[in-house]
Amino acid sequence: MKILITGATGLIGKAIIRLALNRNFKVNYLTRDKTKIKSSANCNGFYWDINKDYIDLKCFEGVNVIINLAGEKIFQKWTNQAKKEILFSRIKPINLLIKGIKSSKKIGIKSFISASAIGIYQSNFEKYYSEDEIDDPRNFIQKIVCDWEKKSLSVRKYIPNTSILRIGLVLSKNDGYMKETDFPMKFGFGIQLGSGEQWQSWIHIDDIANIFLFIAKLNLSGIYNAVAPKPLTQKEFLKKIRETNSRKFIIIKLPIFFLRFLFGERACLLIDSHRVSSKKIIKLGYKFLYNEADHALNNLYKRNDNLT
Repeated sequence: MKILITGATGLIGKAIIRLALNRNFKVNYLTRDKTKIKSSANCNGFYWDINKDYIDLKCFEGVNVIINLAGEKIFQKWTNQAKKEILFSRIKPINLLIKGIKSSKKIGIKSFISASAIGIYQSNFEKYYSEDEIDDPRNFIQKIVCDWEKKSLSVRKYIPNTSILRIGLVLSKNDGYMKETDFPMKFGFGIQLGSGEQWQSWIHIDDIANIFLFIAKLNLSGIYNAVAPKPLTQKEFLKKIRETNSRKFIIIKLPIFFLRFLFGERACLLIDSHRVSSKKIIKLGYKFLYNEADHALNNLYKRNDNLT
């Protein structure tokens, strides 16, 4: 199998490349930074520039699967310009990939798999969301993800086996949610966001990489939640991290009104509740490496690799 990856230098991209190479797959990746273009027997970089509408068509040679992870980080100051760039960074890369697919003479591409987010679901403390439970978007995040998915699904016209993964909170020791949560604990503080009762649907970095390659191997089509089977509330997560590290810390409760004052509409990223089901991907045969948060946290805290 040969895979083409966008967003390859991000957390998930690096994990997928490492896993793919361990399985003796070949990897091509696209980058906007020419200094990151490297070549080896099984892993080769290619240049693209979404602002100039340029893509090196050689990136498609021999490729069976495209994995699209391109997109600016969501958690930044939401100015009007930043909002436009967040959307642009998700829509334009797909447009450019479609242009490249149409222009390329290569016809061996069997699957297209694009990242998405569980932020597409409405915040709800009671509901257990499956993939078909979508309402009209009410906030910026939901609108972004809806537009992102709509554009991703447009690839079906050229690659029928098109899939979308709605990714939850990715657990990784050196980046993302776990790093931000763990940092204040080193100074004796655990931060409870609002009531702490909001559901957090999480996934271990190894599982998200595995799921992408699982879908690629089976040439699946459709939308799948990429979350571990057992979500936790934010308050429960604090307890799990404390137990795993045997740390003692004081819990500081930040009320919702303070989070909204501090972060404005971005506060939804901290206080919204998403309890999301992974039954669909499990029924297809995927077996999670980390079903329980305890197991996932123990693994990550004991690891020394700098990719997780």
